[in-house]
Amino acid sequence: GVVGDYDRRGSVFGESDDEDASKIKAQLSSTGKQLNLLKKEYDEVAEENAALNKKFEDMEAKMEEFNKNGLAELELLRIENSDLKVQVADLSEALNEEKEYTSVLRL
Repeated sequence: GVVGDYDRRGSVFGESDDEDASKIKAQLSSTGKQLNLLKKEYDEVAEENAALNKKFEDMEAKMEEFNKNGLAELELLRIENSDLKVQVADLSEALNEEKEYTSVLRL
């Protein structure tokens, strides 16, 4: 059982507990270094992601502003258009009155 495994490990591989411990320490150290590299990569990616999110939010804000300005301009054009329609109506009315007046004068 357990004792046999321990004995076999000790005798077959010829390793002492100290050697096991130093191997484990080396593995832990290596794993720690890998984790630090991964964390560094993660931080860089997170930073890029934050920058992209900022860009995206800026673009959204610009588009909102653009839409707001566009709608305001559209409203101004509508007002201008209805003013022009009124002017055209007034002019055609005046023109009709003028025609009536000249036809009366001809008589």
